[in-house]
Amino acid sequence: MKVTFPCFGSSNVYLRPCVYADGTFGLVLPGRRLGRSGFYRVVESGAEHWRVRNFTTLHEIFHVYADEDGVLRTDSQRLLSWGLRF
Repeated sequence: MKVTFPCFGSSNVYLRPCVYADGTFGLVLPGRRLGRSGFYRVVESGAEHWRVRNFTTLHEIFHVYADEDGVLRTDSQRLLSWGLRF
């Protein structure tokens, strides 16, 4: 899944899907290296030139499931940046 935030260039988040043992679904952003799922900042650096930076310090987990009423929920999001949990 790709999420883009346009702001003086763009911030792009690429989340990788996963399935947990209990059958629920997750979207994860391990942020390990360039070219994989993660958080990328893209800014213009000249005519027809762009600069891309991968932030490997940002890690997110979205646990997606249907509750007992069949409502889709994402109650357990974890965000870790620079070793700090938010």
